[in-house]
Amino acid sequence: GSVIWVADDGDGDLSSPAVSPDGTLYVCEGQGLDNVTYGVLWAITTRSMGLADCQWPAFGQNNARSQIDPNARLVCEAPEITVQPHDTTITEGEQATIHVTATGTAPLYVWYQGEPGDMTNPVDTAIVLVTPPLTQETSYWVMVSNACGEAQSEKATVTVVPVSVPEIEAPKFEIYPNPAHAVFKVQSVVFSQQKAVVELFDLNGRKLIEKTIPKGNEEITMDISNLQSGLYLCRIITEKGSGTKKLIIR
Repeated sequence: GSVIWVADDGDGDLSSPAVSPDGTLYVCEGQGLDNVTYGVLWAITTRSMGLADCQWPAFGQNNARSQIDPNARLVCEAPEITVQPHDTTITEGEQATIHVTATGTAPLYVWYQGEPGDMTNPVDTAIVLVTPPLTQETSYWVMVSNACGEAQSEKATVTVVPVSVPEIEAPKFEIYPNPAHAVFKVQSVVFSQQKAVVELFDLNGRKLIEKTIPKGNEEITMDISNLQSGLYLCRIITEKGSGTKKLIIR
């Protein structure tokens, strides 16, 4: 540590500040040089870490007040991330919870939105990040730091799966066969009345297929021969709304 300041307010001598390893700042005021049995102690929580530059609490109790304490030891362990934040998937409008685990002395957590290293958009200082409701894919990372060092996490991406609008607005359509193999068909009377778009998503929210249906068609065939077996989401978008249905590929 080092001397930050020494002051005398007239009523008593103030000691040099001392910062404990947990970041607490201590300052003591003694009642003059002749009365060393009475004093006042202040403790202030800070984000700093270090050692007292001297023994104290008050002038007169330590003749070597202006010297560094030879017995002082800084107990400080640099932070290390032991469990990285993981990608997660939510439904549109939900919140995501992202965890990280780190070791080190009294680490400070600062979460950021964006790519690792981009510190322009801090979002939280909690150990566990709870995002606001999301409507699109968003990435987060965390910086864990203390006086002895810092550790930067990997990126955690929150994938958002779209949901259908209320049934009164959703266009009526059918998909068949379901389960499907190689191809499936989308049929709706809406297609004959207005242009529409067919989209296919996996459960991680990635758009795999997008196809525009010109006005005047009531049925369209979708090629899925390059997709693996599993559960997918088929969404229809029209001028008046959108709707989503599940599709099983075998």
